[in-house]
Amino acid sequence: MRTRALDLNGDGTVTVREARDMMALQFDNATVTLDGAHVKRLVARQWKRGRDGAWHRGALGVSSNVSADMSFSDRTATVRELRIDGIPVTDDQTVLVAGNSFLLTGGDGFSDFLSGRDYRDTGVPYAQTLIDFLRSGGAFRSGTGNT
Repeated sequence: MRTRALDLNGDGTVTVREARDMMALQFDNATVTLDGAHVKRLVARQWKRGRDGAWHRGALGVSSNVSADMSFSDRTATVRELRIDGIPVTDDQTVLVAGNSFLLTGGDGFSDFLSGRDYRDTGVPYAQTLIDFLRSGGAFRSGTGNT
């Protein structure tokens, strides 16, 4: 997700229309298998130095169960340690990565995804997954014209 505001009109309810508007580019959910070294490079690559000279994190969208201990030099961001569910990831470890088909095929400059294997496009639209999630948690109300 590239924004914190799911409730686009601020009425306290996320509708199907808002979920689809939020994710207007209709990519599918997909998976790819990478080694830990490539996952670390991807996490590091989301950091860019701004015009203000400070490092800013981009919008790769790493899950909340993933944490990275980062170091920054004048030119590069590096992952010193990556953890998934609190467990350190080794460079040769196999990691199954899920995301949208745009990013997992190298979109937004994340070309390290292309070095993966067993790419699978689920055929399920990314927005539909959000809608299904919201419906399952009771944080969803469908109204006229929103389905």
